[in-house]
Amino acid sequence: MEGNTFCGQCGAPQIRVMAPGDALDQPGAAPSIPHPVQTYIAPPQPRIAWNNAAQKAMLVGLLSVLVLEAMSRLLPGLLVYLLGLPAAGAFAVWLYHRSTRQELTGGMGARIGAVTGLFGFLVNMLVAGAMMKARPGAMSEEFKRGMQEALKNNPDPNAQQMMQKLMSPEGIALMLTIGVVFLLVIFLVLCSLGGLMGASLTREERR
Repeated sequence: MEGNTFCGQCGAPQIRVMAPGDALDQPGAAPSIPHPVQTYIAPPQPRIAWNNAAQKAMLVGLLSVLVLEAMSRLLPGLLVYLLGLPAAGAFAVWLYHRSTRQELTGGMGARIGAVTGLFGFLVNMLVAGAMMKARPGAMSEEFKRGMQEALKNNPDPNAQQMMQKLMSPEGIALMLTIGVVFLLVIFLVLCSLGGLMGASLTREERR
């Protein structure tokens, strides 16, 4: 019977097999200690101190007017933007990193570069607007001269008709609007690429 040390029929000692959980039911048995649960806490994501970054972006945006103007005297127009704008984005990121000593990811560098491109675009538009105000009609006259040269080199009647429409005041306004939007995209994209490269360079410096 359960609880007897010896068998009631043959007198042989009884052996009790304990299940793994029976040890906790015995008096004086030590309770099992559960394993501690380890919780992973992700480190906080770095954030851009925009007060500082905006100051650097504005400074570089102002300098970009002088840099692009100086480069335009030595290099073709497209090459000026391809070299000058990425350098502006990288320089703004470098200035920000130098003042904060913050480790920058590629995305952070690209965002700072994009803001630099936006400020650079606005400053350059202000300068272009001031030049147009000082010389009213100069840009439209230059545009018309370029279109007239294209008309001389293209005898296709359909192409000439299209160019004649573009030479109208509405056509000139449309082309200027398209040019401004395209220039904004160029500033944002190239300065973002420069900021991305600038962030990569700052990480290399920390190693």
